[in-house]
Amino acid sequence: MQPGAPDSERAIRFAHRKRVHPVTFRRWITNGVLVNGKRIYLDATRVGATWYTTQEAVDAFFAACNADTNGKPA
Repeated sequence: MQPGAPDSERAIRFAHRKRVHPVTFRRWITNGVLVNGKRIYLDATRVGATWYTTQEAVDAFFAACNADTNGKPA
């Protein structure tokens, strides 16, 4: 994954629109979330002290979190 400011900025704008605190993204990257007994992580790259992700990674993360127990998208 390539770090890129435009996608990361879009993720931050998304967080503000949906009232998701930016630290929540860091938790999704480092701790993940438990879904149907499986831990799902947001794919990201760290450059220095800053995490970078892409819109595609965010979309894939949400799709995985919303998949039903058979692993199919909800």
